[in-house]
Amino acid sequence: MGCVPARPPEPGSAAPATLAPAPLKLSIGWGVTPISAAPSSVLWLAEDLGFYAREGLSVELILVQGTPNLIAGMRAGQVDVGLLTAYEAVLLNANKSMDLRMIGGSGAAGQANTFMVISRDGLANLNELRGKTFAIARLGSYDDSLARQFFRARGIEPSEIQFLALGDPNVRLQALLARQVDATLTSVSTWVTIRQQPGLKILSSFDELNNAVPSWPSGNVVTTQVQHDKAEQLTRFTRAVIQASRYFATHKQAWVDAMAARRTDMNPADLGELWDLFAHAWAVNGGQNLDDYTRGADLLYATSPDFAQVPRVSLNEWADASFTDAALRTVGVDTSMDAPGRTP
Repeated sequence: MGCVPARPPEPGSAAPATLAPAPLKLSIGWGVTPISAAPSSVLWLAEDLGFYAREGLSVELILVQGTPNLIAGMRAGQVDVGLLTAYEAVLLNANKSMDLRMIGGSGAAGQANTFMVISRDGLANLNELRGKTFAIARLGSYDDSLARQFFRARGIEPSEIQFLALGDPNVRLQALLARQVDATLTSVSTWVTIRQQPGLKILSSFDELNNAVPSWPSGNVVTTQVQHDKAEQLTRFTRAVIQASRYFATHKQAWVDAMAARRTDMNPADLGELWDLFAHAWAVNGGQNLDDYTRGADLLYATSPDFAQVPRVSLNEWADASFTDAALRTVGVDTSMDAPGRTP
């Protein structure tokens, strides 16, 4: 018996609607509150300007207090993508605590950090920190290790300074303003929000730190479980972050306006000044130069006491460039900055 042809629609009847596929869900976490006025802000601003939605993603943005809580959220499966440094990605893999992979830059290109030493204005120079108090997040944290490396590079032994573990940046700044500590490390984006406060000064600029100490790469990190189970989401996410980074790299006012909506405590003029500082630091190609990653890991093993007793792990045990390379094969390589260092 032959097939019965489908009955055509009645004249004037509407054709059946085609339902759009439901967006794929992904959660993104950051251990800094509020979000930093830096290229890494793209993780949040990409949501505000619709870059995730255009990739068919439904993104949950999660701010938590501190990196340890962020890692706990990733371990519990509450956070899919966490903004971490190579310090966490390498160490947690090396000591077998978690299987993590850094899958791309979080909006920022290269390894240049934006941290500076700020102090009470009674200190004339870095040498006068000897015998004084210096606030850090915790022993062995990124800011602690970076500060110690910088002091050694400038001829000051860390044992000559009293380090106090006080936690989050806001707590450390409050202690500095209250004259409970003499100095601390903070980002330039935080500095612009407090620079009008009396009695503070920049003791060492971020250019001085970058010239003295190479910094570690940071980026978007996932567990190997998320890497496997949510590969399609991560592909779309990586492409969205690259596209958003390219947009903000060439549209200053768009970044200032979007950032001002997120950070109502910041002056738009200050945000414009920050964009100028970061103008060549956007991860327009995913911010995942593997030579930088290797140098960052070498630095960790050479200088951080936390790495003295853990085995060396290879690059492919903590980094995965496949999502970035797939995105670049789709959108092409931007030659203006953020050299990938390879052919995707």
